[in-house]
Amino acid sequence: MTDSEKLLRVGIIGCGQIAWMHLSHLLRLKLGTVVAVCDFERAQAEKTAQVFKIPAFYSNAQEMLATERPDVVHVTTPPATHAAVTIQALRAGAHVLVEKPMALNVGEADQMIETAREVGKQLCVDHNRLFGPSALQARALLESGELGQLVGADFFQGFGLPPGMTPSVVKNQWYAKLPGGLIQDLAPHGLSFLLEYVGPPLRMHILTKSTGVLSAAAPADEVRVMVEGERILGTYTISLGTQPFMNYFTLYGTKMTARVNIDNFTLVVKKNRDVHPILNKVMVGIDEGRQLASGTIRNTIRFATRKLPRYPDIAELIRRFYASLQSGGVPPVTMEKGREVVRQIQEVVQTIESRSPRPQKPLVAVAVPPKADAPRILITGATGFVGGALLRRLISQGVRPRVLARQSQRALELQESGVDIARGDLSDEHALAAALDGVEIVYHCAARMGPYGSWPDFFRDNVEGTEHLLRACHEEGVKRFLYLSSLAVYGPPRNGAPIAEQSPYDPHPEKRGNYSHSKILAEKRVLELARETGLPVTIFRPGLIYGPGRPLPTAPLAFPFGGKFMVIGKSRSLLPLNYIENLVDALLEAGGRPETIGKQYNIIDDEQVSYEDYHRARGQCDGTRAVFVPGWPFRIMAPGIQLLVAVRGGGKLANFSSHALARVLKSVRYDTREVRTGLGWQPRVPLKDALKSSTS
Repeated sequence: MTDSEKLLRVGIIGCGQIAWMHLSHLLRLKLGTVVAVCDFERAQAEKTAQVFKIPAFYSNAQEMLATERPDVVHVTTPPATHAAVTIQALRAGAHVLVEKPMALNVGEADQMIETAREVGKQLCVDHNRLFGPSALQARALLESGELGQLVGADFFQGFGLPPGMTPSVVKNQWYAKLPGGLIQDLAPHGLSFLLEYVGPPLRMHILTKSTGVLSAAAPADEVRVMVEGERILGTYTISLGTQPFMNYFTLYGTKMTARVNIDNFTLVVKKNRDVHPILNKVMVGIDEGRQLASGTIRNTIRFATRKLPRYPDIAELIRRFYASLQSGGVPPVTMEKGREVVRQIQEVVQTIESRSPRPQKPLVAVAVPPKADAPRILITGATGFVGGALLRRLISQGVRPRVLARQSQRALELQESGVDIARGDLSDEHALAAALDGVEIVYHCAARMGPYGSWPDFFRDNVEGTEHLLRACHEEGVKRFLYLSSLAVYGPPRNGAPIAEQSPYDPHPEKRGNYSHSKILAEKRVLELARETGLPVTIFRPGLIYGPGRPLPTAPLAFPFGGKFMVIGKSRSLLPLNYIENLVDALLEAGGRPETIGKQYNIIDDEQVSYEDYHRARGQCDGTRAVFVPGWPFRIMAPGIQLLVAVRGGGKLANFSSHALARVLKSVRYDTREVRTGLGWQPRVPLKDALKSSTS
């Protein structure tokens, strides 16, 4: 038996951001062989498998467990599914590491513990904040006696919106839909800390306040928990409004005080010296600055040299968990401690709900019209941004469309709200025929996007999928086919002239990246099949689409830092923007106008919005600022970057090329007279109002 065969077989259920952290640590530490990943969204599981080179991916957890028979399963799904997925994995014979919080309530936690004991498997909870390098240093000071007797402990938990994310986007995140909102997702960090140092609580006093700073994320955005533990007193603060956001904890001893900055992994120790009191104050301040500076520099160097990974606390907890599996010892966070934290969270959430009950919101903005005749309209991509906005608009107008969708959480939500869902994808001719039954108008908004996925994936989804749908529409006698393309299909402008609908495609699409390349080929198929079959086709080519529920766009090469954006390129370069409601206006107008058949439309809201104009208007809404940097140094470095990507693999830069960079840095003007005069469309919502709506 080889060494690799002796390694534990590992499966991941849930392929979001935190799962990627688990995977990166598992592969770096070589603790086991990751045999498969699973996510309810099949495309997300597929993307994760591709990025981390995992041999198998699934969209059904039971199928993955039965087929791959993993020894260990990491449950990295949203908390609402933790109990069900964990129990499923335990009964399949796997040890489980489950993300925090362990469960939504004590009843679920008890079922998980009972199952683990019944099958004789370990269940560990990812309370990672206890295992950061500086947190472990502080614990060592306490255990060695250097800190003296522990007399108090504080934990401060902040929260910062990622650049580009607005409250309107936050309210659509999974954590905002928990009973306690974002508070319920953050609370395990501080409560697990207090449990560790303060001891089991004898009494808890909970204060809550809603300031309105981030009310979309939680019913209360300021929470204070005061705990009388078996050993000492402790406090826990959660502040969603404090900026800059901070995460730290402090241990108060009789000999010294230790404060750990969780974000940059620094430890500052304060202690008295046997000198004059005034001199002592000076020396404490100087020493604090020295410790901060040296710790920050040391960690920066370690991070730059990859000796300090991202989320080293998760890495350490995972390492200890696998060590306990090999030795048969106790896991780093026991399931009993996980349950106690869930119990405390439940108490905090109940307090919040009793003082600030959350209004129940429907899954869609308006009620779906009652069923009558079969739907005349089919939308693909309705679980996405554009298709979803189109669906909501039609429903608000009393129209009952049908949606073609693969199995996903969003599709289930739509179905539960009464939307007519046709199950299947663009490769299934039987599903397409069923979806098109009785349909007269098709809005094809589905597309693979983003930096991940191989060329065969983009070709399958965007090119072949579109061709399958076109042929099915022809066979079923569909009367209108409206295709959502992109301005990314065009080649460079000639002599600075505006790009019009008849301008040529990019002559080197393979250098533009998989998305642009696939959209060019897909458009060509649309036009070819329209000529061959007579299918009545209309094509729309929008730019950067934004609106409520999606992060605000930036200039193409903009990088966030400290509330600002470093924008590479000329400040007067033009930005092709589409506010989602303006785009939906045009799509619906064209769908009801026969004279648009055979037309292709460039569509952007304003032909004259520069990078500078846009970021100034955006800053008035969200407080960000833009700093502009010339693009020519990056053009010079482009060949070297391209070579480095080719040698090391690029992740998000996998499709980088000098050609693509040159295109992005070039200011382009688009001619939109056809959509404005021929269709009679004008953007109904101006830029400032659109930005305000997107950030409200």
